[in-house]
Amino acid sequence: MTIGKTTSKKRILVFLIFIASAILGTAFQNCSDTKFTDMAYIELGSSSIQKFTTKEETELKIQPKTFSSISRKKGTFVITRQPTHGTITSFDTKTGQFTYLPALKFFGDDSFQYVEREDGVKDPHEVPILIEVVMVAQAPVIITDTVGFEMNTVNVIFRIDVRDYHDPDPQLYLSADPKVKVMPTKNGVIKQLSNGQFSYSPSHNFRGSDFYEFIAKNSFGDISKKKVILTVGNPFRDLEPSMAIRGVGCVSCHLSTGSKLISDFGYGDKYFFGKQAYNAGLEPFAAPFSFYNDHGGGGFLSSILKEILVPNVDLPFSLVKYGASGSGTFSAAQAAATTLPQYMNAVRGSATVTVKSEVFIGAPSPATISSRTGLGDSPFVYLKNQDSSPELSGLINKGSYFEASSLTCDGDLTINGTLFLKKLELKTNDGCRIYVTGPIFVNDNITYVQITAGPTNNTNLQLVSGRWINLGIGTSHCENNVDYPITTPSWYKNAKAGSELTPFSHRMLNYTIVSRDMQQDNVQLKAIEDSVVGFQDASCRTSINGESPREVHFERLLLNAPRVDSRYIGQFNGVIIAEVALMSLSNFSFLFDPVFSRVSILPLLQPSDYLVVK
Repeated sequence: MTIGKTTSKKRILVFLIFIASAILGTAFQNCSDTKFTDMAYIELGSSSIQKFTTKEETELKIQPKTFSSISRKKGTFVITRQPTHGTITSFDTKTGQFTYLPALKFFGDDSFQYVEREDGVKDPHEVPILIEVVMVAQAPVIITDTVGFEMNTVNVIFRIDVRDYHDPDPQLYLSADPKVKVMPTKNGVIKQLSNGQFSYSPSHNFRGSDFYEFIAKNSFGDISKKKVILTVGNPFRDLEPSMAIRGVGCVSCHLSTGSKLISDFGYGDKYFFGKQAYNAGLEPFAAPFSFYNDHGGGGFLSSILKEILVPNVDLPFSLVKYGASGSGTFSAAQAAATTLPQYMNAVRGSATVTVKSEVFIGAPSPATISSRTGLGDSPFVYLKNQDSSPELSGLINKGSYFEASSLTCDGDLTINGTLFLKKLELKTNDGCRIYVTGPIFVNDNITYVQITAGPTNNTNLQLVSGRWINLGIGTSHCENNVDYPITTPSWYKNAKAGSELTPFSHRMLNYTIVSRDMQQDNVQLKAIEDSVVGFQDASCRTSINGESPREVHFERLLLNAPRVDSRYIGQFNGVIIAEVALMSLSNFSFLFDPVFSRVSILPLLQPSDYLVVK
């Protein structure tokens, strides 16, 4: 430090006091992310430099030391030079306190300058402020979560996207050794072709989810890793349907979905588009034959539907006479239609009609479930997703059926018989798939617990029944005019609705006439349901927060059976694949759950068992 010859004794005294104050370390800062890096001052004439530090993109709010605070005089402060790489967002002209914000992504040295004037002092003080902005180390981020592949493909090229805050070209590797260009996965082989570009060959006939952990590194040496899911043969990858059902008679009027609907209207069977009724001289657009037709001819105009996928097939009979007779709301376009896509375009409302060359919708029979899974005569078989997956727990053998309320399942569980899920809490990582030869009964909502916390939540439940999936359809009910408002939809609350019928009887007696796979003995199904202790109709559920007892929301749920019935109302996020689905449609909204784009879908079955769309 050098003091010029012209410096007065008074100036020297003030400056010594200034230095003493600095040595004492009296700081005026109030930001935990900032600090004084050097409390010495270099005085050149009447100027003094102060230096501070902050982190990248972190606000610095600080009170610098001032001459007026030492001399106990009033001072005024004026900025004479703005910073180059940031902004002074606030500046107190009476104290010199300032707030500095670095520019986005800037790190390094910045500076600005102000002038301090003391009352009674002739010469102003020029004060340069130096600010060191320290870079915050940020590892590169691998963006890609899932990549999809078809079965039995070879060297399919794909990209893995990576972003880095500072480095425009972060590098991706298969191994900590950059020279490694080929690595095996659990179910295939992956090769690196260039930075970010790879190829993958799944093992022969493999279908399900494979994984690989990629490594990203930026030019600063920061490293990150991410396990990317490689889905093989996922039937939902390019479809994302909320429902794939054959019988759309009820859906056409009452469906509300923001995702895709897939239907073949029963194509390939005698009742396709009401053909069975037409051939018998009956009305194909009337119940019950309209299960596989457009009920009432009203189309999807009253539905909330985003997109419907149908096969490119001819209609089984001419519709001209229905237009001439003014049947229902039949239009000229409907009457002129000769193919299923033409008819759907006439009744689609605001939905998009997508034509496919092939659509198959089905469900495995009990025999198929047993043979595909190797169940045999065993009561159940459990296969874990990975060696590290937990063992199965919480499945209770009740003798005539199996029950679960708190279930740990991370894999494929096959059950010989009947399953009752009673307000299920499912503990899993990558999902539980349950294949049941008999019916499945579901009471109340389903909640999920991720066993091992991670960046991606893949918890999900996939239920397959060879007979029936029943969500709250009881053999008795709790609805009456006293405690169930007349505005609440119900078939059972008064005589006009048929109070002599239970929900089970109404569904099973009136809606199985033309169904391909539900000709089973209803007496036997009722006996099975009656044997399930504690199973309730949805209307008997305890009301929560004043909502309808029937209001239950489902998510991360896949249902596949010849028939799916529900008396719950609310939101359904998942996928339903069935011959017939009666889901309280006017009070239920459906969305595809994206978890099913990145997890294994029923790996013990073949897509030809439940859904093929080409």
